[in-house]
Amino acid sequence: GPGELRTMSRPGSLHRGSALRLTIGLASDNLQSGGTGWWIEVEAEIELPNSRLYVPDLSGWRVGEEPNFIHDNPIRVVPDWVCEILSRDTQRADRTRKLPNYMAAGVSHAWIVDPAAQSIEVYVSLDGRPLMIATATDEPDVLLPPFDHPMDVGGLWKAGRRH
Repeated sequence: GPGELRTMSRPGSLHRGSALRLTIGLASDNLQSGGTGWWIEVEAEIELPNSRLYVPDLSGWRVGEEPNFIHDNPIRVVPDWVCEILSRDTQRADRTRKLPNYMAAGVSHAWIVDPAAQSIEVYVSLDGRPLMIATATDEPDVLLPPFDHPMDVGGLWKAGRRH
């Protein structure tokens, strides 16, 4: 609840590898890696309108150029997309606390990535509540909203594969 401080151990290799390969898979969207349409941040501190601070594993804003707000800490502009990569210690809070709070705050799309189960769940906000609209496991070419190009989801779980 309010005033609650949660300490976190650092992510393990499954989590880090998934985060890295997701970032690579989204490179064509990310202005920071020469793509277009999005600014994608890794572990940015974001203050949502309810004044709570969150640090999604990945967050993205639909933009045409580098946004000024990205230099604020915390960032106070609600992302268009967030991604949480589950670990054993965080999965309950990510699903039951963070996901509903993101949607209530105006985030339009959220992904829950489970490296252990090798799955991605895609949620949209329906009246401020999360609604799952897609899941993917090992498909080589799958569209995962809000991004509009196919991703090799199976490749996310394997080191050394090309995307």
